[in-house]
Amino acid sequence: MLSANNESPEVTELLLKHGAADSINIVSKFGYTALTIAVLHSKITIAEFLSSAHADVSIRYRGKTVLMLAAKCLEKDMVKLLLSC
Repeated sequence: MLSANNESPEVTELLLKHGAADSINIVSKFGYTALTIAVLHSKITIAEFLSSAHADVSIRYRGKTVLMLAAKCLEKDMVKLLLSC
């Protein structure tokens, strides 16, 4: 989950290739998933890796899906990505 907040999409890709995909939808004690963090921090490349690894876009954070969060933040490219999932 921490890799979703870093500046290196390569780290996220490496983790996914080596087994992290099994825990991609874990919700933290604060209600975040890796995809939630990527969306909230406008990390579209990381969100692409997570969505290609089948991150669940329907998990809610504070009652909102990641699509709702991206729309609220006016992240047009992120919204397009999440709509394609």
